[in-house]
Amino acid sequence: GRYGPYALTPARADERATPDYMSTHPENEQQVQAAITSLQLRAWSCALTVRVARITDKRETSWQTASGVLIEFPHRAIIGTAWHVLQGFRELRESGETVALICDNMPLMSPRTAFRDEDADIAFIEVPHKGRSGLHAVPYRPGRMWPPAAVKVEDTVLVCGFPKILRYDGDEILHGDLNLLLDVASASDAHFMLQVEWGRLVQAGRVKLPPNQINFGGASGGPVFLYDGGCNPLVGLVSEAGDTLPLWRIASLAHVP
Repeated sequence: GRYGPYALTPARADERATPDYMSTHPENEQQVQAAITSLQLRAWSCALTVRVARITDKRETSWQTASGVLIEFPHRAIIGTAWHVLQGFRELRESGETVALICDNMPLMSPRTAFRDEDADIAFIEVPHKGRSGLHAVPYRPGRMWPPAAVKVEDTVLVCGFPKILRYDGDEILHGDLNLLLDVASASDAHFMLQVEWGRLVQAGRVKLPPNQINFGGASGGPVFLYDGGCNPLVGLVSEAGDTLPLWRIASLAHVP
């Protein structure tokens, strides 16, 4: 399956906006439906799970979960995620642990970075030419929209990822997807901030979040797409979305090579 043996059944497009939001904010119905129509396929198909797995006797014994996005250029493919995810992998390996970075269902024992910006919390991991059979995400192909333009305050973006809170089974290591439509609260060269307000939240994912949930651990590295009613470019990666928020910090891709 798209997300391994625990894949979730996709909902219809008209089921993806929360009924409560739509009924209390009818003036936004056209915007919500347009965003869902233009972004749902890209959000669900380009995003992928990333996990740092400890290996014992050739089996995963524990893992740390995150998110990412598959990006394809004419002559190479990369996986974008948060630098701190890859840093966690390296720290475990340097301590003597046997670890693998598993992107979608593709294991990488020795991942190579095509680009990294530790301060901005961005890492691009090279996708090898061999061993891609476990990589089922559909690549995002930016074309001339790379690097993307910087976002501005009050721009609307769609955040994707796979937080732990959407895990269905205690033994499950893959997740239901998260799609949230949010407005940019502030923006700088390296990052922009999103404010999660439950009264204004639009959920476009297949699984509805528990009310007033603020712990989105596992969404780090997830892609953020601009809702512009047209090309909907990839503009950022989730940098911080843990239990200290309603503010989410997004690493801007406006200055990457």
